[in-house]
Amino acid sequence: MIRKITILIALILFTTSNYAQVREYKRYLEPNSFSFTKKFGKVEKGMKQNIFLRKMAFQKREDNLKTSLANKYTLDSIVLHEPVEPGEWGNKYKEVYTYDANGNMDQYISYFWDYDIIQWSAIYKAEYTYDSSENLLQIVEFGRDWDENQWYEEFKEEYSYDDNGNMILSVTYYYDLDISQWMKLYKEEYTYDISGNMIQSIFYDWDYTYWDADYKDVYTYNANGAIIQIINYNWDFTLSQWVEEYKWEYTYDASENMILETEYVWNETASQWNENYKWEYAFDTNGKIILETEYIWNESTSQWDEGNKWEYSYDTNRNIILEIEYLWNNETSQWNEEYKFNYTYDYSYSISDLILPFFYNFFYEYVNNMLTEFTVLQWNTNTNEWENSEKTVLYFSEQTNLSVSEVGKEDMKVYPNPFAENVRFSIPGNDTQITFKLFDVQGRKLISRVINNNENVNLESLEGGMYFYNLTVEGKRLKGKLIKK
Repeated sequence: MIRKITILIALILFTTSNYAQVREYKRYLEPNSFSFTKKFGKVEKGMKQNIFLRKMAFQKREDNLKTSLANKYTLDSIVLHEPVEPGEWGNKYKEVYTYDANGNMDQYISYFWDYDIIQWSAIYKAEYTYDSSENLLQIVEFGRDWDENQWYEEFKEEYSYDDNGNMILSVTYYYDLDISQWMKLYKEEYTYDISGNMIQSIFYDWDYTYWDADYKDVYTYNANGAIIQIINYNWDFTLSQWVEEYKWEYTYDASENMILETEYVWNETASQWNENYKWEYAFDTNGKIILETEYIWNESTSQWDEGNKWEYSYDTNRNIILEIEYLWNNETSQWNEEYKFNYTYDYSYSISDLILPFFYNFFYEYVNNMLTEFTVLQWNTNTNEWENSEKTVLYFSEQTNLSVSEVGKEDMKVYPNPFAENVRFSIPGNDTQITFKLFDVQGRKLISRVINNNENVNLESLEGGMYFYNLTVEGKRLKGKLIKK
């Protein structure tokens, strides 16, 4: 089972527009495990494990540390190249992103390189709408009519949230060109515990007049909030009840690194769980994954057989710079090289300098500088050499015109600053509640809650240093720095 694909291949899956793959597209937006390239596209396994990226891809854009949108660098496009001659690259695929005034991606267009006319041809477009809290409200997807040279609507997704900003409902529609209206296709409902952990998701198909339950996932966590089990059920229409299909179990080390992941399939005849796959992980002292090994359960021998293996290397800034994928050779009982990924960075910019589409939010955990290029090489068994397979280039541009509606800074007071334990935010004339968010210097969100004007906010537990705050009042925002003594 090949679980690793490059970013562009994953995004091609993400953008493919037909009924069978709309579901795949949604699943790509849902989280997998934790390694860098899994975030680029471990699609197959991620179809069931939808807890992690659901919270990541559709969350608000505050993870980008929007203390100021001025002088940020937006990811404008990525271009996939393929080898055409030895040492020469040709165009293959491109994606272009645009952003609204708050730095949220509002349009996405993908292209393929047409060698007949020697230019880029658009194949897919998506438009994104957000609410005042920057929750993603709607995605409208368009296909391209090349004969008419125009876009036509294909699919639409609408999202609803609870008061804590958790997504509780997503509904997908397809556009019926014959009657010129949107028709229901499927929906998903999400349930959370008091800690904001998703504990259940249920998927329904629309059956013309009512919703048919299709499958559900149930999630279990340990005391530290780490996922330890996912059970997947399918709805049995004959029995009118949920029946088990898959199960995933997760084990962690003392540092909360996931070291073992096991997949089971339900054996209805024996009424028991049978092993299917497992993945073992190893980490360095910084908590970065350095080795992943996949095993497949052999029913004939009742033992685990090696499948694939991935090795990862990092630079001193903890950016991934090299990944090598191996395939187990049963005949020789050894690992054979399959693919190699080389990653290149511009170290002049940190990840907090960047504005990215929401489905790149995993960058903030696995990349600390500006990723500018990565190359995929494939092992040639005939020549015993690495050969170029694909190259992806990421293009950024400085944005000085992005801005947000802000509360008048001249009237607001933040005191004391620097602070030791408590801090107050005072906005004259404001009687409404304030959404307060706090980030560290790496852009990680530490606090998100509602406060009152002039409320004494206790930040005693923070370590000494600099932090960034983000206040939202009636759709307007104010940002600044806090210093903890």
